[in-house]
Amino acid sequence: CAKLLAGLIGGRKSGLEGLPIHRPRAPRWEFEPFRWLGVRYVQNAFARIDDAEGARRRRPADAGLAEYLGEQ
Repeated sequence: CAKLLAGLIGGRKSGLEGLPIHRPRAPRWEFEPFRWLGVRYVQNAFARIDDAEGARRRRPADAGLAEYLGEQ
């Protein structure tokens, strides 16, 4: 890693430029973080809906969206 960095800074080829640690462009980002955020949102919304029903309060404003996403 240090040899690669020194070569990049000095403008010299170190022979390590082909390694995965040195990529000229970042790889495409997977969509898994977005799926995780969606699942956590729906789980949290369902918990808030249950809490509101148990306390005899109005349903959260996003209850319809959460129920729609939960059916998908």
